[in-house]
Amino acid sequence: MGKVKVVFPLERDADGYPPVDVELAWATPLDEPGLCRLENIPFYAVGVSLGDEIGVSLVEGRIVFNGTVRSKGHATIRVVVFNPRETGAVIRDVESAGGRCEVANIPNLIAVDVSDSSLIPAVRRALGRWLMGRKIDVEESNVRVG
Repeated sequence: MGKVKVVFPLERDADGYPPVDVELAWATPLDEPGLCRLENIPFYAVGVSLGDEIGVSLVEGRIVFNGTVRSKGHATIRVVVFNPRETGAVIRDVESAGGRCEVANIPNLIAVDVSDSSLIPAVRRALGRWLMGRKIDVEESNVRVG
């Protein structure tokens, strides 16, 4: 079976964030029923990262996220770049520090995957330079440092 779209229901905070009610992400069904491997870096879903094995169920014809079953050790960081023209430079800095980036349909929103916890300090330093210059905002959505 090929990849499937998984629905991640989202809750908005008092400020209306995130700007959507659900996030859709690609996942690969695994041999165990109700289990998939996440194939995208999430932009809004919290507590889940690229490569994680996730529980899903079929609800009204849609495959819906139930929770993370097994973490595969990746970290997820989200970055908002205040000047969209600087998005490419931020991505270059993050990728040179060992992160992998995806850009949302909003050109100044970046989802960052850090595949190994040993790379988190370098990615934080790269983002820290931008953060200190007040050029970005950062949310560590799913970061576990061992």
